[in-house]
Amino acid sequence: MLRKLVLGFLVFSLAVLFQGCESPTEPDTTPPTVTFVAGDVEGDGPFEFCATVTDEENAIASVLFSVGDCIFVGVAGDGGEYCASVSSVCFVDGVNTMLVTAEDAEGNSRTVAASFDYDSCPDETDPVISFAPGDLADAGPFTLTATVTDDSALASVTLTLNNETYAGNADGDVYSFTVSASGLFEGANSGIVTAVDACGNDASVTASFNYDACSDNEDPVISFTPGDLADAGPFTLTATVTDAGDLSSVTLTLNNETYAGNADGDVYSFTVSASGLFEGANSGIVTAV
Repeated sequence: MLRKLVLGFLVFSLAVLFQGCESPTEPDTTPPTVTFVAGDVEGDGPFEFCATVTDEENAIASVLFSVGDCIFVGVAGDGGEYCASVSSVCFVDGVNTMLVTAEDAEGNSRTVAASFDYDSCPDETDPVISFAPGDLADAGPFTLTATVTDDSALASVTLTLNNETYAGNADGDVYSFTVSASGLFEGANSGIVTAVDACGNDASVTASFNYDACSDNEDPVISFTPGDLADAGPFTLTATVTDAGDLSSVTLTLNNETYAGNADGDVYSFTVSASGLFEGANSGIVTAV
């Protein structure tokens, strides 16, 4: 009986000894596995970037997407997918590099980089311009118009005319330019409308037109029938002058003296003293320009 007790005690002691010699559990030092491929993007954004992150030992604590000075937090989805909505303000035109950094609950982390191209203005189509001014006449000012359409916003629309450049005022697709008569040549003129869009695409259209500073080809019509004069004066002689355009001057030439007319509507009056008249016959000429 004593022998059995001794053997039992030895077995128990050996079991306790072996249990005390077991190796402690090693901490997890394996970082998460990150799979990330970035596709090319264009336009205004924002854009969604996604990576697959897995860890066999620990939960994922965080997934961060970074490009330039911008950092975005990945949102967990199904199957280990993490996605972030990234603003285009963080990109440069051309090649960009995005980093995805995943960290598990033990603090192990892994960073994966992927490059992609960004084009802020994918539009490569030039603006379309319609510019066909008609002939101009008289004093002005004149409004010339052009219609300009484009897939992108237009940065500028200008008219170059006789070495002067005019900025267009937009009303939808119609751009107007105000030009004074002093900016035109008598006769043939040539204007160039140039449009540049936000992506740098440009187009120009040239159109010619004629300018007539005075389109009135009709001479003034004058009615001048003074009656006979007597006594000391002074005398007022009148003439009626009509014209399709504006009159520059109406004058009376009488006995080598010239008198400017004073207008009252179409009636022009001239004040003549007796000293400006001959005794007897006199001849006066009214001239309108």
